[in-house]
Amino acid sequence: MTRLYRAATLLALGVEPVVVGCSAIRAPVDRTLTRGDVTAHVEEAGVRLTETRVALSVQRVPPGLKLLKASLSASSAPYCEGIDAEKLGRRAGAGASEPLASNERLVLEFPEKALNVAVGPAPRLDLLVQSAQGTTRCLPFSLTAGEAPLDWTSAQHFTLGLDMALEGYPQRIGSVAHTVLFLGTVGAWVDRFHFVVGAGIGGAECPEDRCHVDEKTDGNFNESTVFPVQAGVQTVLWEPSEWSVGVSARYRVVKLLADAHEGHESYWAHGPALAPYVALVMPPLGNTGLGGSKQAFLGLEVPVGYTFAENGDHSLSVGIVISTFVTAF
Repeated sequence: MTRLYRAATLLALGVEPVVVGCSAIRAPVDRTLTRGDVTAHVEEAGVRLTETRVALSVQRVPPGLKLLKASLSASSAPYCEGIDAEKLGRRAGAGASEPLASNERLVLEFPEKALNVAVGPAPRLDLLVQSAQGTTRCLPFSLTAGEAPLDWTSAQHFTLGLDMALEGYPQRIGSVAHTVLFLGTVGAWVDRFHFVVGAGIGGAECPEDRCHVDEKTDGNFNESTVFPVQAGVQTVLWEPSEWSVGVSARYRVVKLLADAHEGHESYWAHGPALAPYVALVMPPLGNTGLGGSKQAFLGLEVPVGYTFAENGDHSLSVGIVISTFVTAF
């Protein structure tokens, strides 16, 4: 009775519609297996952050058959003694105590610890069911043929991020000596290349010898608000485990402003930069080979470029950038 109570509680807590297809990584399963008078088609496994999900449809079931529990385990583990699902998604309006229906689609959600089983060799899905006569039995469904692992791929390719940049112009651009910029970014992975566009807000700093400095501050710079935009591409050169080394190239456009002693200055500035980086990235997920920069990224870049302004000035640009992004959709 304890096992049945726990299983009923699991189903009662988890009866909700679940959408598959928003996983960070996923593996098509496409296996139709028959166990006695039950036939089920396992469609897909997916992992998103701490959630592991398995989607299946029960194509043929006897009348009155109920699902008491679902578990995920390695092929060598005892049947129905693996990691239990925490939630179950069923057809709209189906209650936890209702029998399964033929051609019903189910989505099972497992806790974080199930990840190592899902990405390991030969994972197995076990369903503990109860017949209309009250008899319980375990139905094992191997998710792979033989001892091979599932073939995992990334299900997401678009990124959201933030760049925080401090850059200086040794020859100055007009009266501006430095810029401090904050840019929100949107990107997309295409093979090993990460294409990014960004826009944001920042400050253009003009030193005291050229600009009116606010006496209320302790600094020696006048700051004017600016709005930069940029586009670029990044590629990974080497990525061992949780670290990544690579290079970014970008082109930035910004309208620089300064309240100089000679009067207000306003001019467009633009130019390219090349930025080698070192970054902390997401650790690989099991033996899938996935993770790294394509999932989460916190990097330190050292951009070196050249900036041109419409007033005729030009200067080398050097700086430091803290760049972050996650593959979000």
